[in-house]
Amino acid sequence: MALALALRLGMAFVYAPAHDSDTESYLNIARLLHSLTLHGNDATRPPVYPGLIALLQLDERAVWAAQAAMGMAVSAMLFLVTWRLTGRAWLAFLAGAAHSLNLAQLFFEGILLSETTTTFLFAASLTLLLLRFRAQERWPWTELMLGVLAGLLALTRPQMLFWSAVLVPLAWLRRRGQAWRVRAAALALLAAPIVTLVLGWSFVNWRTAGYFGPTSLTGYSLSNMVGNFMEYAPDRYATVRDIYLEHRAARVAATGNHAMTVWAAFFDLSRAADLDYSGLSRLLTEISLNLIVAHPVLYLGNVVQSWIGFWKVPNYWKLDMVHPQALVPLLRCVWSGERAMLLGVNFVFLVMGAVWTVRWVMRKLEDIEPVLLGGWMIVLAGSLSQALVEYGENPRYGAPFESLMVWTVIMGGWLLAGRRARPPS
Repeated sequence: MALALALRLGMAFVYAPAHDSDTESYLNIARLLHSLTLHGNDATRPPVYPGLIALLQLDERAVWAAQAAMGMAVSAMLFLVTWRLTGRAWLAFLAGAAHSLNLAQLFFEGILLSETTTTFLFAASLTLLLLRFRAQERWPWTELMLGVLAGLLALTRPQMLFWSAVLVPLAWLRRRGQAWRVRAAALALLAAPIVTLVLGWSFVNWRTAGYFGPTSLTGYSLSNMVGNFMEYAPDRYATVRDIYLEHRAARVAATGNHAMTVWAAFFDLSRAADLDYSGLSRLLTEISLNLIVAHPVLYLGNVVQSWIGFWKVPNYWKLDMVHPQALVPLLRCVWSGERAMLLGVNFVFLVMGAVWTVRWVMRKLEDIEPVLLGGWMIVLAGSLSQALVEYGENPRYGAPFESLMVWTVIMGGWLLAGRRARPPS
């Protein structure tokens, strides 16, 4: 904790709260919540992260401090879980320190984006699940807390809805051997806060923005998935199709990629279709789903590219805000080394998971390998959930999972080293 705190105090002296292209959409909802009104809500962002900003009185430095505290908490949780599973203090220190020493995580804490909050809620869910998985409870309070965390997570980053689905079989497995009635009650308590929070906010969006769902970004995200074959859209969508193709040509000429074309074309599309933000999202969803059904091979090609992007380890830093600027070359050098290591970790993570899967099929998993295989499957499910609906900023979606991947590789390496050190039976 001393190391984690020292790193963040150092950041406070050389950095300042930063913005990204998505920051303003969070601030818009935060200002509405701070004013205790949703008049003007466009359903762009779910409420948890904007709500945090509003609770902190729109003070960006206070948000940074809160996110730094979340980062420290993630390090503490990684330490605690490792200590409980292994009883090795040095290994627990390594697992906890790895999160705080990751420059990408530190700089995410200094930017007004939801990544740090997502990482914190995800880590809290995993910690609770691991520490309480074998606990014997008469009443399923653990499932209730997991449901609350999963609901908050879904309303921080809608992509994380997959975690709610993953928790269902895990909760059922946790109660194996107990009466059917107890297992059903546990699932009900798990599902209740998730359904209440997600459907509740969806109804709020419907009443205030005319869009039913956690976020109205769905159509815009799906348009990225089909943007490179938008010309195949049926003629009934000719107006939207032709405007999109015009902007796509300019986007490809400028960047070499069609991703995010929809934002360059937004105002032209909105005027031509005579639709507001949420209405255009519904139309783009309809067009995109038609194209996906009609051209599944082209869509799956984009899914593969999106999935590969998930593992690329981004750093959303703003180096022009670092003072003194003399630190920038050092930061670049450190990050080059860290990123190479993290890319290696991601590769090893995928290989280890494949090996554990084979050992699981052969019923040869030992020690805590089932836990590590479970973590691998969770990350794999998360990588697929984003790849199916988003094409563009896919590396950013991997940020909340990075420390779980590092932890899994550390634990896997420790198990392997211990196995080699043991004398043959």
